[in-house]
Amino acid sequence: MRVALISDVHCCGLACPRAANFVTWLDQLDADALWMLGDIFHYGWVFGADTQPEYAPVYMALQRVKARGIAMVFVPGNHDFRVANLMASRFGAEVCGPHVRHVDGCSVHLAHGDECERSILFRAMSWVLRSEFVDGAMRMLGHRLGTWILRRLAGAPHIDGEVLWDGSREALLSHLDTVDLAVMGHAHFAWSHKDERGQAVVLGAGVAGARLLSDGRLV
Repeated sequence: MRVALISDVHCCGLACPRAANFVTWLDQLDADALWMLGDIFHYGWVFGADTQPEYAPVYMALQRVKARGIAMVFVPGNHDFRVANLMASRFGAEVCGPHVRHVDGCSVHLAHGDECERSILFRAMSWVLRSEFVDGAMRMLGHRLGTWILRRLAGAPHIDGEVLWDGSREALLSHLDTVDLAVMGHAHFAWSHKDERGQAVVLGAGVAGARLLSDGRLV
């Protein structure tokens, strides 16, 4: 099998060049499966029956991916966890948190990576944003005002990571005791380690950081 892995595109609306590059990448994708490891959308949310029109080109590209028979897996990130149900219902994606998959004799641990964050402030903000109270408030506000608030809460995406913090590295390496390959995103910093147990990989951000798993080997 040929499996494409990508994370942290941080699409920011109709004028976002990362979103345009992602759409082009999706339309040219030659793979059996697409595994998306979170933060595909920088401020992704679903407002009841309403989706964010800012992401319409990306949604249409994902629909074309589905039509071509490419199986999709979506691991929600800290910026787009609220689109998880949409990814499943509209595009047929299998939605999972951190988990292990098996392909071509290779066991792979997949995660977004935000679960490795140690910052108390980050954890507190994550808990609040994921609460049903905030979701209900956003639904009442509607997609226009809700997205306006989310855009400001998210801030400008910092795509070029400069360092991989110890928590992420330690977590990834610990998975090699039970799997052949451990992959995550979130850090915006491409990193790889290989030893006698297997390989640990952090994807770089967006299209430039995407990797291909072919016949059980990461290329």
